[in-house]
Amino acid sequence: MSGKGLGLFQPRYRMASGQWAVDEDATYNVRRVVPADVRAIAATLPATDPRHETFIGPSGKPRTELIQTTGYNDFENARRVARDVQRRWASDIAALRSKGNPQDVGEALDRLDEWRSGALSRAQGFEGEIAILDHWAAGERLRGRPVRDAGAPGLDYGSHRWALSYFDANPEAERGQDTPLATFLLIDRLSEAEADPARSREVPGFDDAMAEALGSGVSAKVRLAVRSAFAKAWREVVQAQEAERRYAANIINMVEGFGATAIVVPARPGAYRPQAGDRTVGELLDAYGAADRTRRGPTADKETAVVMRALREFLGADKPVRAVSRTDARRVHELLAKTPKNAAKHYVGQPLLTAIERAQKDGRPSLAPNTVSNYINYASSFWRWAIREKDGWADFNPFEGLAGEDDPSVRRRGFTNDELVKLFARLAQYKARDLAEFWVPALNLNGARMSELLQLRTTDVRTEQGVTYLDLSVFDSTGRRDASKRLKNRGSQRPAPIHPLVIEAGFLDLVARRRKSGDVRLFPDYKPYKKDGVTDWSHYFSKWIGVVIDEAVSTDPALVYHSFRHTLRERGRMLNYSPEVINALGGWAAKSVGERYGVNYITTLDEQLARIDFGPLKL
Repeated sequence: MSGKGLGLFQPRYRMASGQWAVDEDATYNVRRVVPADVRAIAATLPATDPRHETFIGPSGKPRTELIQTTGYNDFENARRVARDVQRRWASDIAALRSKGNPQDVGEALDRLDEWRSGALSRAQGFEGEIAILDHWAAGERLRGRPVRDAGAPGLDYGSHRWALSYFDANPEAERGQDTPLATFLLIDRLSEAEADPARSREVPGFDDAMAEALGSGVSAKVRLAVRSAFAKAWREVVQAQEAERRYAANIINMVEGFGATAIVVPARPGAYRPQAGDRTVGELLDAYGAADRTRRGPTADKETAVVMRALREFLGADKPVRAVSRTDARRVHELLAKTPKNAAKHYVGQPLLTAIERAQKDGRPSLAPNTVSNYINYASSFWRWAIREKDGWADFNPFEGLAGEDDPSVRRRGFTNDELVKLFARLAQYKARDLAEFWVPALNLNGARMSELLQLRTTDVRTEQGVTYLDLSVFDSTGRRDASKRLKNRGSQRPAPIHPLVIEAGFLDLVARRRKSGDVRLFPDYKPYKKDGVTDWSHYFSKWIGVVIDEAVSTDPALVYHSFRHTLRERGRMLNYSPEVINALGGWAAKSVGERYGVNYITTLDEQLARIDFGPLKL
């Protein structure tokens, strides 16, 4: 019995004990013939496509018809299910046909198959070439002419001659017996592109190779439809070509190395060997940049951009992460030490190696030792992240410990009381106008960082256990992540007490005025520097305050705005504060969880800061 227009049929017989018998419990099945044009398009489906199982059989070839059981042996229920199944099949067929002109897709697949067959026959035709040369060699022997260059038993002259001709025709081919790294990575990427055509964008030269294989007159829509099929065809061709190369290399090694104690030299222990899933330096840097950008401050953004550029150029973006050795890391360190300051500015568009060469001729200074160390530390953090977050991307960290200790060019120091008096005498003019130019340095008596204070919100001034403090964190008053806030690192998040001199100067009145006027920012008149999506709160302020310190206090290079933090550390040590208390006050990274002071200890921190005396200073 059949269902008209629904493709329903019921197999009424089954084989039992070697004989056909009526199957009373047989369920109805629904069937549909797959048009030839749809089969051509279905052949291009990647394995990840949910329709792949529907239209592609276990053999990997497109199905000529679709069959599915309805699960019912009564006609009415079976007809209801069949309608839904046929509707789904019709939708899938329509979607496949919308991928491109079916006739064009089929023609493109034929072209790819012709290209693949031709390439495979050429790559696998070495046996025929050797047979021809063997026939030639036999003729030479009959003429009494020498036909052997090396005495390798069992290896006739034809195969050796073919191997020599192979490398003559392919001078760039490697003669080693291991698969070259570039070939291994290409096969690996093509395998991924078979299942997911979008990954073909990660295969260098994919579009050019496919265009050459397809020839002219193929629309963009059809090329998109056959990307998966081309990835599979190209992979098979590359594998065949690699088999041919290795065969030729093996012959050369056997003939030319005959009599040697070892023909194949094994890799030294720990040497890099390609493996499936290997990632490149470029992929690591892209992944790290995407994952870490939200946690970095503007200074780190600039520095990591420089380091990433250097690693791409000095190591090569296509070099596998696991292949980067300690020797490679040392070379990066040496080249960074030779890299000129502001290379991108002075040598626009020039590779770093060219910039190094030109800077040496121009007499431009190189990066400072501490800068180089910072850059190597950044590189080390990239590899630590690859080991920790990306299982299998890296086996060890080649940059670990390579930076060494900082070698400061100038020993910074803190302010003396007299120097602070001079500085705030100059800044007093900004106090009455409620400007950051006065209040930020005043707040800095607690050793905070400039950028931490400039981006304060009025809600960041809080009171706990009778102590008013600054909540330096990346969260707002409701505990939600504030995307506009940036801190140097996780250790920078802390409750920071305010020195009594600042409270006496009227800081709480400033906060009250800001809140009354509805200001969100504590210093709404100060605007940060913004470029390429990066916000730098200290850019303008640091340049301005540096000039003020030189003019009003001292031109001593050891005295800079950062000296506020040195002041806190030096005076804390003079009062015999423990390193834990000093770190908690200044936001230096704690060495253990037990060293981290939270808001529950704000009264302790407030008391310790209040004990630091600045002599005659009045704000």
